Amino acid sequence: MIPEADLSRLRTVPIARRPSKVAAEEFAHPPSSDRSFRAFLDALPDILVARDFRRVVSAIVKAARAQRGVVLMLGGHVVKTGLSPVIIELMRRKIVTHLP
Repeated sequence: MIPEADLSRLRTVPIARRPSKVAAEEFAHPPSSDRSFRAFLDALPDILVARDFRRVVSAIVKAARAQRGVVLMLGGHVVKTGLSPVIIELMRRKIVTHLP
Protein backbone atom coordinates (compact mmCIF):
# COMPACT_ATOMS: atom_id res chain seq x y z
CA MET A 1 0.00 0.00 0.00
CA ILE A 2 1.33 3.43 -0.93
CA PRO A 3 1.20 5.90 2.00
CA GLU A 4 -0.85 9.04 1.60
CA ALA A 5 1.18 12.15 0.71
CA ASP A 6 1.98 14.48 3.62
CA LEU A 7 0.71 17.92 2.59
CA SER A 8 1.27 19.58 5.96
CA ARG A 9 4.33 21.55 4.76
CA LEU A 10 2.86 22.47 1.40
CA ARG A 11 2.79 26.20 0.65
CA THR A 12 0.42 27.74 -1.86
CA VAL A 13 0.82 30.93 -3.84
CA PRO A 14 -2.20 32.84 -5.15
CA ILE A 15 -2.25 32.78 -8.94
CA ALA A 16 -2.39 36.59 -9.01
CA ARG A 17 1.05 36.70 -7.35
CA ARG A 18 2.60 33.79 -9.21
CA PRO A 19 5.01 34.82 -11.98
CA SER A 20 4.18 33.48 -15.43
CA LYS A 21 6.21 33.23 -18.63
CA VAL A 22 3.14 33.51 -20.85
CA ALA A 23 0.14 35.81 -20.90
CA ALA A 24 -3.22 34.63 -22.22
CA GLU A 25 -2.99 37.18 -25.05
CA GLU A 26 0.09 35.32 -26.30
CA PHE A 27 -1.58 31.91 -26.66
CA ALA A 28 -1.67 30.25 -30.06
CA HIS A 29 -4.87 30.44 -32.02
CA PRO A 30 -6.21 27.84 -34.43
CA PRO A 31 -5.86 28.76 -38.10
CA SER A 32 -9.10 29.58 -39.87
CA SER A 33 -10.14 27.58 -42.93
CA ASP A 34 -6.62 27.99 -44.38
CA ARG A 35 -4.95 24.64 -43.67
CA SER A 36 -1.53 25.60 -45.07
CA PHE A 37 1.71 25.25 -43.13
CA ARG A 38 2.09 29.03 -43.34
CA ALA A 39 -1.27 29.46 -41.57
CA PHE A 40 -0.21 26.95 -38.91
CA LEU A 41 3.10 28.74 -38.40
CA ASP A 42 1.41 32.14 -38.23
CA ALA A 43 -0.99 30.78 -35.60
CA LEU A 44 1.86 29.89 -33.22
CA PRO A 45 2.71 32.37 -30.47
CA ASP A 46 5.99 34.28 -30.69
CA ILE A 47 7.18 32.94 -27.33
CA LEU A 48 9.44 30.26 -25.86
CA VAL A 49 9.97 27.15 -28.03
CA ALA A 50 7.41 28.29 -30.62
CA ARG A 51 9.70 31.27 -31.29
CA ASP A 52 12.67 28.90 -31.66
CA PHE A 53 10.67 26.69 -34.04
CA ARG A 54 9.77 29.69 -36.20
CA ARG A 55 13.45 30.67 -36.38
CA VAL A 56 14.48 27.15 -37.44
CA VAL A 57 11.78 27.05 -40.13
CA SER A 58 12.86 30.49 -41.36
CA ALA A 59 16.52 29.44 -41.54
CA ILE A 60 15.63 26.26 -43.47
CA VAL A 61 13.47 28.22 -45.93
CA LYS A 62 16.23 30.80 -46.43
CA ALA A 63 18.85 28.10 -47.03
CA ALA A 64 16.62 26.18 -49.45
CA ARG A 65 15.80 29.30 -51.47
CA ALA A 66 19.51 30.11 -51.70
CA GLN A 67 20.16 26.49 -52.77
CA ARG A 68 22.31 25.93 -49.71
CA GLY A 69 22.65 22.63 -47.90
CA VAL A 70 20.39 21.81 -45.00
CA VAL A 71 21.78 19.21 -42.58
CA LEU A 72 19.12 17.52 -40.47
CA MET A 73 20.42 15.99 -37.26
CA LEU A 74 17.84 14.04 -35.35
CA GLY A 75 17.32 11.36 -32.76
CA GLY A 76 14.93 8.48 -32.43
CA HIS A 77 12.05 10.60 -31.13
CA VAL A 78 11.57 12.15 -34.55
CA VAL A 79 10.96 8.72 -36.05
CA LYS A 80 9.02 7.40 -33.01
CA THR A 81 6.58 10.31 -33.21
CA GLY A 82 5.74 9.56 -36.82
CA LEU A 83 7.59 12.39 -38.56
CA SER A 84 9.41 10.12 -41.03
CA PRO A 85 7.02 10.95 -43.92
CA VAL A 86 7.65 14.66 -43.37
CA ILE A 87 11.43 14.18 -43.42
CA ILE A 88 11.20 11.99 -46.53
CA GLU A 89 9.14 14.67 -48.27
CA LEU A 90 11.67 17.36 -47.32
CA MET A 91 14.42 15.16 -48.78
CA ARG A 92 12.35 14.46 -51.93
CA ARG A 93 11.95 18.21 -52.45
CA LYS A 94 15.70 18.64 -51.88
CA ILE A 95 15.09 20.94 -48.90
CA VAL A 96 16.89 18.62 -46.49
CA THR A 97 20.12 17.76 -48.30
CA HIS A 98 22.10 15.83 -45.70
CA LEU A 99 21.40 13.33 -42.93
CA PRO A 100 24.58 12.46 -40.99
